[in-house]
Amino acid sequence: MKQLIANSLNILVIPKPEPDLDNLAAAFALSLSLKQMGKKVTMYISPNIYTETVKKKFPPQNMRFLSKDEPGTIVLTLDNIDAGIKEVKWKEEEGKVNIFITTDKGDINKEKIKINEIKSSFDLTILVGLENPAELKEFYNNHRYYFKEEGTVVVSKTKNGSPFNQVIIDEDSSAHGMFRIMLEQGMVLSSNVATNLLAGIYWKTNNFTDTLPKEMFAVADRLVQLGADQEHAKNIANETVSFANTLYFADVYGNIKTAGNGVFYAIVPESKLEQNGKKDLIFREFVPLAQLIGCKIAFVIVHGEAKNTVYIRSNSAEHNLIPIWDKYKGEGNKVNGSFSTMTPIGGLEELMLQETRNILKAKKPVSAPITPAQIPQPIPQPLAKPQPVMQPGPVQPLRQPEPELKPFISFNPPDMTPRGDRPIPVSAPTPESKPVEPYKEQPQTGPAMPPDDLIKPTMSGGDPLAAAQQLPEPLHLEDESAQLMPPAPMSPLPPASI
Repeated sequence: MKQLIANSLNILVIPKPEPDLDNLAAAFALSLSLKQMGKKVTMYISPNIYTETVKKKFPPQNMRFLSKDEPGTIVLTLDNIDAGIKEVKWKEEEGKVNIFITTDKGDINKEKIKINEIKSSFDLTILVGLENPAELKEFYNNHRYYFKEEGTVVVSKTKNGSPFNQVIIDEDSSAHGMFRIMLEQGMVLSSNVATNLLAGIYWKTNNFTDTLPKEMFAVADRLVQLGADQEHAKNIANETVSFANTLYFADVYGNIKTAGNGVFYAIVPESKLEQNGKKDLIFREFVPLAQLIGCKIAFVIVHGEAKNTVYIRSNSAEHNLIPIWDKYKGEGNKVNGSFSTMTPIGGLEELMLQETRNILKAKKPVSAPITPAQIPQPIPQPLAKPQPVMQPGPVQPLRQPEPELKPFISFNPPDMTPRGDRPIPVSAPTPESKPVEPYKEQPQTGPAMPPDDLIKPTMSGGDPLAAAQQLPEPLHLEDESAQLMPPAPMSPLPPASI
């Protein structure tokens, strides 16, 4: 392809004749790049697709556009010099054109009549998204000389036995595939080219809301680095909703049905997509109810007079729609697509409900016959523990009970200063402690003492080390009339030496 482009000056670019903005973006990006390389670029787009709305998204950019009925020329050559031509006339009869050539004298030798076509003025023709130029139908039949085998390149997703030069796009997005091809061919990637490619990716991925490969984000980032205008790309990719589209939306939302398990659908007459007798072909969002909360798969049946078209959308790649396209010869990817059928509307509705159920069940693995060895055995339960029921937790080693500690009664050694020069020691044991019984050489006489735990502390009038038997009266320090308690007798111990 690189060599063909290098050797060509006049190049014709033709996108596939379908309402696919991703494909249009790829074709316009290629055309702009070729034009910036100094090539003379001509495009052919079906007038039903290249409407005024699309022209606003992809302006002509000073490129030449072929019409559907581009005039062709046939040359009749008469190699008969002896017979002079007097008159040439033509007449259309019964769908045929008869050409009358009258000579001055003599007859025209049939063997010397040659019919030649004016050869194509294009050095190279590039088809974007087409597998065969015959898909262009009437345009191809009228202008076959535009499609020479050695001067035609087909950029498509599948490889077939076409005699033309083929370049395969492996990616789901035509714009993504065209970006890869342009990098490989060393073509110009200006900001305008990058913006068109980014617009195609935005449209194909529904503004990156569809399930898509991770490398698509890297491609978008690379295009932005090359100068792609993100805002402009989004404006190109955004839906252009006409009045007919709003009627279609209203009919879809007004006739929502659910089959359960996350399946929603609606049946809409084809007239809701028509405006002035023509469909708005660039319109893309045929399944708007796929955005409903809890929706897994949604489909809309557009009921027409000649055929019915089913548009399906899945909200997850786990629910793969490709088996439907293979079965009903539709077109789409894992999460989005459509197909047409002649099945009556009544049977088609039930058929699609069954197909969506099959898709939802497909992600569950098929269970094999269970053998006795595969039957799960009951798990033995541990024996119940006696009460009290212990809370689950890590097993702790058994520990011997520690002996109960008695409260430690501390006391300060007696102050050896004279009694008159030191404060009166006041110390009361804690309620839990027992009073310390003083040492006595003589047995105690008098009434029997009550048990130790019933003894109430009192102030001892003798030994200062004896436990208090009565709590002292509180001191009223703020009251000047308050009198201090009389001092205790002097300690029999001698004073400490200084």
